[in-house]
Amino acid sequence: MSVPANVGLYRDAHLTGKAGSSLPAAGSQRRQRLEFIDLLRAMAIIIVVATHMRDPFPPSGLIKSEPFGLLFRHINLIFIFVSGFLFQYLLGRFSYGSYLRTKLRNVGLPYLVMSLPALAIYLAGLKEPAPHVSAAAEYGALAQLGAMLATGSHLAPFWFIPMMAIFYLAAPVLARMDRVPVFYWLILPLLAVSMVVGRSAADDNPFQNFLFYLPVYLIGMVMSHFAGRLTAVPVLGWLAMMLCIFLPFWGPAAGAPFHDNFLFVTKIAFCIGLTGMLALHVRQTPRWLRYVGDISFGIFFVHYYAIALVSQLVERQFFGGRLAGITLYLLSTAVVFGLSVLAVAVIRRLSGTHSRQIVGA
Repeated sequence: MSVPANVGLYRDAHLTGKAGSSLPAAGSQRRQRLEFIDLLRAMAIIIVVATHMRDPFPPSGLIKSEPFGLLFRHINLIFIFVSGFLFQYLLGRFSYGSYLRTKLRNVGLPYLVMSLPALAIYLAGLKEPAPHVSAAAEYGALAQLGAMLATGSHLAPFWFIPMMAIFYLAAPVLARMDRVPVFYWLILPLLAVSMVVGRSAADDNPFQNFLFYLPVYLIGMVMSHFAGRLTAVPVLGWLAMMLCIFLPFWGPAAGAPFHDNFLFVTKIAFCIGLTGMLALHVRQTPRWLRYVGDISFGIFFVHYYAIALVSQLVERQFFGGRLAGITLYLLSTAVVFGLSVLAVAVIRRLSGTHSRQIVGA
């Protein structure tokens, strides 16, 4: 596969990578760093933080209003899309045993470490667990811990890790699909399955979420497989796909009750269009955005703790009650993002070469 001739190199996939030394691909070929993917990773984590920052806001306010809901619904699939892209891009060095060991070390360990504060809160009885966790608690504290870790229900964004564990286990099948690209046509029926199954309502079923997001992951793989052809598509084609995110607000459709599957498809189109546009126009990512992309997985692990902190400060009228609505939301999002970056930077500095096993970055 030919790729845009950008500068630098990748070392790891699934948003856990750092820029570094040469990466062997097929045979003696080397995978060059795709600058637009650096930017896409940074944008993905910013979107994830902005999405979760809505959680502590009251349901009656602007931030939880229908227009915001239409805009943000399923937007987090960009994280899964980028994971699929990077998985395919680094398949040239794929060895299943080494791959699983790497994921256990660089995803599993930080998941356990960064789960400790949330788990302690539940075990101390300071917060009521989800129903399936409460049921498991009847069998003891270890069963309760197992239920939370197996579903990620102890912290809102952590459902993502048990689901991704299934993708890691399925890696040989996914790699086989890429070697025989005709299998990518399975994306069409898998999209239909995804729409029927839907996302787990409480994000407590990793297998259901795996089925739901599988076509998104595969579409990311397809975009990487044919990355050398991205520049052949006209700018207007990519732009049209990006603008699909605004279809729910367009003309006579505005205000109509949209089916969840429609929002799902528009967000997939947005990811495809955004990737194509960045591939056309990005040749060098600003250093600070490259840094954000490099530590994006670390930001993922810490940002909800920062949201809890900022929301508590707001509730205690730390801002004097002068801010409300969209102003407070934007300011809170910026503060949470800044605190998350700072936390990851401090942990990296203190833990040195072991930072990826602690915070995933």
